[in-house]
Amino acid sequence: RNEYNITTPYILYLGVWRDHKNVIGLVKAFELLCQQGNVTHSLVLAGKPDAGYPEIPAYINASTVRVRIIAPGFISDQHLPALYAGADVFVLPSFNEGFGLVAAIQQHLHQKAVILLELKSNHSLQNLEKVH
Repeated sequence: RNEYNITTPYILYLGVWRDHKNVIGLVKAFELLCQQGNVTHSLVLAGKPDAGYPEIPAYINASTVRVRIIAPGFISDQHLPALYAGADVFVLPSFNEGFGLVAAIQQHLHQKAVILLELKSNHSLQNLEKVH
C-alpha cells in the first residue's frame, strides 16, 4: 500500500475506467458520503484510465473531494493481494459485469464487504445489493 501512497483506511475500486464501469457514479456517491460526513475513508480508484473516456479522469480531477481520492493507476499482480486485504470495502459499481468475477474477488478479500450495484434500465438505486 505504501508504494502507491495509500496510507488511510480506504474503499477500493479496481478496474479499467470506462463508462460501463460507472466510475463517475462511484465518485458521485463518494462525494455525497463525504458531504454527509458519513465516511472517513479515502476512495482508491485503482486501474488504468482508458483514453477513449477522457470525461472520467476530468470528473475525478474536478471532484469536490479530490484530495480524498487516490488514483494509483495500474496495480501489478504481486501487489493485488495486499491492496484487497487492506481495503475495508470493495465496490463494483459496474452497469454490466460477469458474476464469476465477483466470486473470484470475494475469495481475495478475506471476508471483506463487497458492494455490488446492478442498475436496471430505470437506473435507480433500488437494486443495490450488499454481499458478504
